[in-house]
Amino acid sequence: MAAPDLFSLFTNLKQKSSKVDSYFSVYQSHFEKYRGKADLTFVEIGVLNGGSLLMWRDFFGPSARIIGVDYSPGAQRMREKGFEIFIGDQGSPEFWEEFYRDVGPIDILLDDGGHTNRHQIVTVESALNHIKDGGLILIEDTFTSYLPRWGNPSAYSFMNYAKSVGDRLQARSPNSPYRQNKFSAVVYSVSIFESIVGFHIDRRLCKKASILNVGIEDISAINYWDVEKRLISHSQTQAARRFLRRIGLEAPTSAVFRVLRWIRFKFENFGLRKYF
Repeated sequence: MAAPDLFSLFTNLKQKSSKVDSYFSVYQSHFEKYRGKADLTFVEIGVLNGGSLLMWRDFFGPSARIIGVDYSPGAQRMREKGFEIFIGDQGSPEFWEEFYRDVGPIDILLDDGGHTNRHQIVTVESALNHIKDGGLILIEDTFTSYLPRWGNPSAYSFMNYAKSVGDRLQARSPNSPYRQNKFSAVVYSVSIFESIVGFHIDRRLCKKASILNVGIEDISAINYWDVEKRLISHSQTQAARRFLRRIGLEAPTSAVFRVLRWIRFKFENFGLRKYF
C-alpha cells in the first residue's frame, strides 16, 4: 500500500502546526521505509500546538509510538490525544540522559525545537548511542547557522559541526590518517539539504574499509593515482619531469621531494579558492 502524502496530511490538519514547504519532500523520501515497521519509535522535538504529532501518527500508523519533546509545559495537553510528552531543555545532556533511560532506543529523532547551536549539537551528541541501526536523526531549520540573532556565523555553528562529522566519517577509509571515532563507528552517512541535515545511523555498515584487488589480466594501463602525487602532474611537460629525474628530485623518499611536493600542492590549492 502506497504511503500517504505527508504534504496532503499536513494541509488538512485541523490542529495548528507550522512547517517549511520544502521539508516535505525530505520527510517523504526519508520516512516512507519506516511505515509498518514493528515497534517504531518516532520522537519529535518541538510540539508547539501539536498538529505535527497528529500528522506523524496518520503517516506511520496507529501502532507507532509517537513521542513529543518540548520546553513548554503546555505541550502536556497532547497527552489527552494519546501521545507521550516529555518536558525539558533539549540543550541539557542531563535531560537527554533521563529521557533515553525512560524511553529506550528509538528509530527516528526529528528536531524542530530551539534551533540554537547548543540545542542542535547537544541533541545529536546525546542521541548517537540511542538510535537503532537503520535509524535516523533529522535536524530542521539549520538556516539558523547563518543568522546573527542565533549567534552566527560562528566556527561553532551547527552546520560547521555537521560538516566536521562528515570529515570524521573518513576515518573508515583504508588511506585515512584519522583514527576511528564515535561518529565513524555509528554514523553511516550525513545528508545535507536546504535547512535540513540527516545523520543516518547504522553500526553494521560502519566497518573499516579495505582495498580489494581482483583478476590477473591487465592492459598495461598507467596508474595516474601515483603520477599525480609527483612534483609535476601528468598534464604538464614530460621534459620537466625528465629534468627532475636527472637531478634526483623525483624520488618520493627524498625529504626535499616531500617539501617541494607540499609547495606544489599549496599553489594548486590556492588556485582553487574561486570554487569556495
